[in-house]
Amino acid sequence: MPATRTVSPRPVIQLVESVADRVSRSRLFWLCLTLSVWVSNLWWRFHSPLNGDVAWYLYATERLQQGAKLYRDVSDLNLPLVFFIHLPAVMIASFLKLPAPAVFHCMVWLFAAIAVAFLCATVRRTVPGDIAIPFFLLVCVSVSVLQANRGDFEQRDSLAGIAFLILIGSVYGRAERFGRTTTLRYLLVALASIVIAVKPYMILPGIFAVSWLIRRAGWRRTVTFPEVWIPLGVVAISGVLTLIFFPEYFLLSAETMKYYSAYNESVAGILRTVLPMLAVGFMGVVWRSESAIAPLVRLSGLTTLGFAASVVLQHKGWSYHCAPLAIWAGVTVSVIIADLVMRRSVYDALFLFPASLLIICVPALLAANTVRTNRAGWQNEDAVSSYLMEHGPGKTVLPLTTDLWVDFPLIEDAQCRLVIPDPTLWRLPGLYRDQVVSATAGASARYHAPSEMNDDEKTVFKQIVNAVSAKHPAYILVQRKKPMQGMGALHFDMLDYFSQDPLFRSELAHYRVAARNGSVDLLVRQGPQ
Repeated sequence: MPATRTVSPRPVIQLVESVADRVSRSRLFWLCLTLSVWVSNLWWRFHSPLNGDVAWYLYATERLQQGAKLYRDVSDLNLPLVFFIHLPAVMIASFLKLPAPAVFHCMVWLFAAIAVAFLCATVRRTVPGDIAIPFFLLVCVSVSVLQANRGDFEQRDSLAGIAFLILIGSVYGRAERFGRTTTLRYLLVALASIVIAVKPYMILPGIFAVSWLIRRAGWRRTVTFPEVWIPLGVVAISGVLTLIFFPEYFLLSAETMKYYSAYNESVAGILRTVLPMLAVGFMGVVWRSESAIAPLVRLSGLTTLGFAASVVLQHKGWSYHCAPLAIWAGVTVSVIIADLVMRRSVYDALFLFPASLLIICVPALLAANTVRTNRAGWQNEDAVSSYLMEHGPGKTVLPLTTDLWVDFPLIEDAQCRLVIPDPTLWRLPGLYRDQVVSATAGASARYHAPSEMNDDEKTVFKQIVNAVSAKHPAYILVQRKKPMQGMGALHFDMLDYFSQDPLFRSELAHYRVAARNGSVDLLVRQGPQ
């Protein structure tokens, strides 16, 4: 019987290693992978509804462009800088006769692409001659930026997380003494600082990073770096200009402190939400390595912890509050993997090639699932949205809701106009906080009679009554879903509450229910408006 011939696996292994090595050093391969991540996000974006906050800010900015006065005709809890960030998109859309959301999408993608490219170009200087590591990070960081809470991708918190790619890349370059002093670099840092200044407490991760830089470079050198002073300067200038031109904001912010805390979450609950990302941040901070990229691991970990601290300080662990934290947890993991590859803890070519293919499958599959389950497009096709999209353009709407997602992006999509400055009745949960805290399942609110109301509640109450009686809105959007945002288990009926006023009650008789879904009743006015 002939002997069995054994084929050595070594030639096969060598062939696989050779192919993997060649592929991992191909610019075209990495650029195609990166492009696939961005294209899948674009595919998803145009098959999903616009973020509620983004829709509101685009609507409000359009109104300001038309001559409305900020904090009188249009009111918001945030600094005026948030409107000026959306203003370029609205102006370009108006000039080119394009939808403002589409223009804003493109501007955000461009900003994110610049930020990702800036960080990866800085890393490239760390490993000259080896394109695999920086290009692997290009793919991984793109996935982190585009996939972390992607429903909030264009929200101001997410934009701050993206802006920190520029700030941290510049700090890393300073620490490694290869950051060239160029006008473009400082302009990018200034742009990132403007985005961060929309929410000034977002500067906290930057403070963590600067503390690390002081320890590494010494405070005498650190205080001479423009990267340190530009963000602080932009935040300070924003505050001063707000005080000069929009003093009304500070009155509103004082009111916000009284009532917005009704939406706060417990620190224990927030920590449970952010615990995995917090663990990643700590892992980055304690990481020990002698590779050239090791400082970026610690910087990324510190930035992650900074965003975790900002979430806790806000007392809110909503998806968009956690979005920059999720982005930087992804960046930290990506840099740790790159560090392991650089130290040859895993073989680079054989690892990077399949790992990158696996990583890009996540956004591609998620995008495909979104398109499959929402074939009708990015508009929500329920009875209320369909009715308002068909009959509402150019007409007035009164929202009776505490939740921004009830009326936005619907009002922006339908091109309607609010008859009150605020998009929601966000103060009501704070005004009924005592009942919210003690409410059990099924409990109904005991509405304050007009004689029992404090001045703040009287202001809210009269605003709605006057809007109905004087402006006769064509539509009233009434939030019906339970529980109502901020109200916990307490049942609060908006129509019953405002019907305490006989004028509101008599005007309500002119309205009938035109459409309803699980969350909202749409009332349409009968007769002359």
